[in-house]
Amino acid sequence: MHNAASGKVSLVAGPPVLFEIAWTLRSAYGQSRGKVLEVLSAIASMPGLRLVDADLVEEAITLARQSDQEFADAYIAVSSHEAGADEIATFNRRHFERMGVALAEL
Repeated sequence: MHNAASGKVSLVAGPPVLFEIAWTLRSAYGQSRGKVLEVLSAIASMPGLRLVDADLVEEAITLARQSDQEFADAYIAVSSHEAGADEIATFNRRHFERMGVALAEL
């Protein structure tokens, strides 16, 4: 990681990597949502790491904190809004309602 922080190499990651980290921290290590979001935020700000959709990742972390919801759900909410969707179709209605997302009727 020292080479990345010094600019000698460039690391690139996308949201699926963060989804896996969040899931592993929650399910395998029993970490709280707050701790998971703290770790994701630290990863997102690592020198030498370029996150695909970095702005959406930060927005999703903020939404997840504000609504006390999982990062992956918050990322879906902010990315669908960014894509211009008026509603989200999901079976996970309760979590998305807590984020103030308009839901499509299924």
